[in-house]
Amino acid sequence: MKASLTVKADDVNIKVVRVYSSVVERAPDKREVGSSILPRPTRDSSKFPVKQFRVRFVAKIERFEEIKAWQLARDLVKMIYGFTNKIPFHKDSGLSNQIQRAAVSIMSNVAEGFGRGSNREFVNFLHIARGSCAEVRSLLYIALDLGYIDVEEFNRASQQAEETSKAISGFVRYLKSAQ
Repeated sequence: MKASLTVKADDVNIKVVRVYSSVVERAPDKREVGSSILPRPTRDSSKFPVKQFRVRFVAKIERFEEIKAWQLARDLVKMIYGFTNKIPFHKDSGLSNQIQRAAVSIMSNVAEGFGRGSNREFVNFLHIARGSCAEVRSLLYIALDLGYIDVEEFNRASQQAEETSKAISGFVRYLKSAQ
């Protein structure tokens, strides 16, 4: 049995690809994320000679802007630029530039990895992005110790960097399992 169907639900395109008895194949050369498995139908098998099967829905990411990790990184960049444009942080151009570059690196590596087209390369870029998250958190400690940001600002930015890192890690796990 073969089925192909595209459904629009909550502004996310969901596509069922090649469904066979108890097996779901993924469409080759398509990047798909976020799957869910529906329960098996509870039909009387004597009435239906075809075996029961599960249908797996997968949402395909069309643009890097749809990636949650990229969205979180974007929020972090806005936060970092907000801190670094204030005095006294602004006067320390070395630290200011370094933390800005590290935050921008997170966003850029997620986008560039997505643009490479292969999961293997994408994973490598995501590892670099996750390293940049750690760099931002380390630089936030310096800014806190020097009095450039207060504890509340530090906690907000550090939590955002940690949340971004966790989203990247989850995405890496997914991409590795899809290979």
